[in-house]
Amino acid sequence: MIKQLKSKRDFAESRHKTALRVLQRHTSAFLAALFLAVLTVQAALLSGCASEQEPEELIVVDQTEAESVYTLAIAERGDVIKTRDVSCSYKQLEEQDVSFAVSGKRVSEVCVSLDDVVEKGQVLARLGDNGASDRIEELEYQIARNRLLLAHSRENEQGEIEAIRLQYEYRSGRTEAEAQAANESMEAVRQRYGYEQEDLADAISLDSLELESLKKETADSQIYAEIDGTVSWIAPNLEGSTSVKDTPVIRIVDGSECLFTVSDMAQADIFHEGEPVDLRISVGPARGDYKLLPWQMDTWESEGRLVFTFAEEYGVTVEMGTSGTITAVTDKREDVLHVPPRAVHTADGKSFVYCLGEDGMREIRWVETGLHGDDSIEIISGLAEGETVILR
Repeated sequence: MIKQLKSKRDFAESRHKTALRVLQRHTSAFLAALFLAVLTVQAALLSGCASEQEPEELIVVDQTEAESVYTLAIAERGDVIKTRDVSCSYKQLEEQDVSFAVSGKRVSEVCVSLDDVVEKGQVLARLGDNGASDRIEELEYQIARNRLLLAHSRENEQGEIEAIRLQYEYRSGRTEAEAQAANESMEAVRQRYGYEQEDLADAISLDSLELESLKKETADSQIYAEIDGTVSWIAPNLEGSTSVKDTPVIRIVDGSECLFTVSDMAQADIFHEGEPVDLRISVGPARGDYKLLPWQMDTWESEGRLVFTFAEEYGVTVEMGTSGTITAVTDKREDVLHVPPRAVHTADGKSFVYCLGEDGMREIRWVETGLHGDDSIEIISGLAEGETVILR
């Protein structure tokens, strides 16, 4: 009898425990459903108060989010900076690509070698002149000789005329017949010398035209250095080849002064006269961070040029062709409220952040943003300094 009573008591206790567990499950489910319903109504009321004409996006927060571990940040004041990167390279300030002015002639002589130092006006190469040099010397001699003969002819003419005039004045009776004879003699002298002088002048003129033509041809058959510098390139197998007009055959570079250059002139708006920009060189013996200044921006056309600020303080040697990255500030807001970019989200063209409420639950805060900088976003309204925002 005692065993039966104990068995019935154990059975009753077991059923009681089972009922309690069922009741707890139903109660938890009921409370969770009630919690979600309250949040839904609350979000709807907030949305309705914000705008009666355009309902805003409703975001339901699951109960389990309260148990999540968030990455947080503080809304604080400071500078918001936006920058832009532009590639640049280091090269000489001036260079000259040399070419011949005529086509179809044989290159008879290359007067320089690679890495030669040359001066402005120095002959770099010549084309075959087909005896033009000898003809130029001959013409220059003929012109000089004929000019001398012309001068002597004019002197002789004046001497003979003067002798006739003196003969008439001092050794004649100055009769009308003698005067007429003297005039006729002087006219004959003028005519005779006139023919001679005309021939000499014509010869000088013709020779001068030929000389000018040959000199131009000779000049076109030679190329010269227009700057002081160093021969950095010579076309392969240049000597003995045939010239092609305006095709570069030799390059001269002036390595005495080099600059950083920017070829992408669509980015030129980020530079301003007198405002330094940051430069980073990542490879090579000059790797490091520097400051550059725009150089003579009024001369910028196909490329922008920049120089070191306080170059003597850097104490580095930059090799020609070294590449770098320029970082320039394109916009800036000083002493404004800001948060990290990861904290700001958008919905329907509007911005919002998630804040951590006093109860540990996240809540939406609609904000107005300003400048979107590299590392932070300006907050114009919707947050106060010191408030906590959720990054993740």
